[in-house]
Amino acid sequence: MSVQSHNFNARYTYDISVVVPVYNRQDFIPTLVKSLDRQTARKKQFEVIFINDGSTDESLRRLNDAIQTHENYVLINQENKGVSAARNAGMRVARGRYIMFLDPDDTISRTTIKNIVAAFDSFGDTTDVVTYPILYHHLDTGRINRHKRWNWLNKTGVYSLQEFPHIVQTTMYVCIRNKGKDAIYFPEDLAFHEDEYFIAQNLIEKATIGFCVDATYHYYRHDTGAVALKNYALFSFNDIMQFFEMCLNVACSYERMRDYMYALVVYNVWVRYSSNLLFPDFGDEQTKAKNYNRLHDALKTVPLH
Repeated sequence: MSVQSHNFNARYTYDISVVVPVYNRQDFIPTLVKSLDRQTARKKQFEVIFINDGSTDESLRRLNDAIQTHENYVLINQENKGVSAARNAGMRVARGRYIMFLDPDDTISRTTIKNIVAAFDSFGDTTDVVTYPILYHHLDTGRINRHKRWNWLNKTGVYSLQEFPHIVQTTMYVCIRNKGKDAIYFPEDLAFHEDEYFIAQNLIEKATIGFCVDATYHYYRHDTGAVALKNYALFSFNDIMQFFEMCLNVACSYERMRDYMYALVVYNVWVRYSSNLLFPDFGDEQTKAKNYNRLHDALKTVPLH
């Protein structure tokens, strides 16, 4: 069915809502639908909200075909506004007690939805965010590896971000509590790392994160050997600095989140530096000095220990 609005005062209809933003992913939709159809959770327990974000290929047609045969599938069709706006649109109509996110070219294991709901329920009110294991599938090499976060998150439970600040959640294999009219949405004006900032904002109130070991997100890397042009420091520096500065503002405002936000900044600095995507080596000396000072002023607030 097609949904445009939702009254959050109504009782939640489902245990969980799965939000899937779609932009020109026609070839992946059949595999995605099959992954959702194979869930061990009963169809009455979850809904899937597809947001077609102005696709120009056959994605909309294929999504329309899918919702015709699935009562628990919802389709929102909008002009292209970007992935954050698409996810926000899905959150606004979500009728599940919890909301999880899935990209259209990825899949989840058969027990993921059922086990995440069970884990979240068992955690009670101790956390607002639950994450779970992720496997990276490198399609160019056939290699499969897991995230190093599994070295610390290795059993189902709730983890304090003060005790485990290095467990930075940097991608969208998460499930959050549906807070209805009090929901925290994705920042639509943040060009990079909007998902990380969104997750951090949802972590602030409890300063904890839940982990469900009996679920798996399958992330498929479609490596082409080239970094997206917009990701180069020449084009992304100001946006990346905006993200760093927003994170450090959170660290200053919320003591329980301080070390987590520091770790989040340091992690992203390391990733970008190691890929030569951090600092733009361009422009005249005045421009370079201005950029250097901005980066230096931000990072000097992060303790070295």
